[in-house]
Amino acid sequence: METQIGSTQTAHQNNATFKSDRPVSPDEPRWGVPTALSIWVASVAAILLFPFLFVVIYALATGMDLGDRGELTIFATKDPTGVFVQLLGAIPAHLLTLALALAVVTGMGKYRFTDAVGWHNGWVRIWHYAAFTVGFWILAILVLSFFPEKEDEITRIIKSSRPALYLLSAIAVITAPIVEELVYRGMIFSAFLKRYGMATAVLVATVLFTVVHIPQYLENPAKIFVLLLLSLLLTLLRASTGSLLPSVILHAIINGTQTAFLLLEPYVIGTAPEENLINLFK
Repeated sequence: METQIGSTQTAHQNNATFKSDRPVSPDEPRWGVPTALSIWVASVAAILLFPFLFVVIYALATGMDLGDRGELTIFATKDPTGVFVQLLGAIPAHLLTLALALAVVTGMGKYRFTDAVGWHNGWVRIWHYAAFTVGFWILAILVLSFFPEKEDEITRIIKSSRPALYLLSAIAVITAPIVEELVYRGMIFSAFLKRYGMATAVLVATVLFTVVHIPQYLENPAKIFVLLLLSLLLTLLRASTGSLLPSVILHAIINGTQTAFLLLEPYVIGTAPEENLINLFK
């Protein structure tokens, strides 16, 4: 009896050791499609919930009547402080998403993050990043030049105040590239690649990333199309390199160039920062 118990314990230990020692690969993730989609749903819920909570807390602190939905809506969408407070809620939303994704990717600390998602440049060199960025903006400007711009959520944030623009720029360059790439190109792409193959993985990661951003650009279908092109570019970069790092870097560079233009525009061409980026090339 003791021999059987000892043999069973030894078998369990060997199985545990095998599971821990199995090589970690970005294209052979330890998480599946349900887990990846659960993290995605949690990230969407967080980005909706935290800004709302921040607005409600600020409204309560200032004595605003929460029963007046009209007043609360105007405050959140029109008032400069309300817009800033709402935008501030994106930071804890990103941090929570990052924590959840890291817990899954690293197996609660069992595996190295860099091994699980790929953290190398692959075949990409500095000049590739420059070429991709320039090519993307040339294409984006050509597409946007054929459609008149309408005010959308991002434009309203930019118009609200300079502090809001500064905060939006920081989020776009620092937290968004890391968190979004980890969720879409790190977890979702890898899970679908393992389960359904390359074509499905590219399609799902590209489309889900675009769909989540549609509310921000709802009034401007051309911007949504440009965003779809960016999502496809980032996904193909992840697919071809087998690493998440290049898509994170390119995402940050493209967001960074856009925010740099918005921040510098009033000083360069003497117009308000909310003017369309295409004005720089007219």
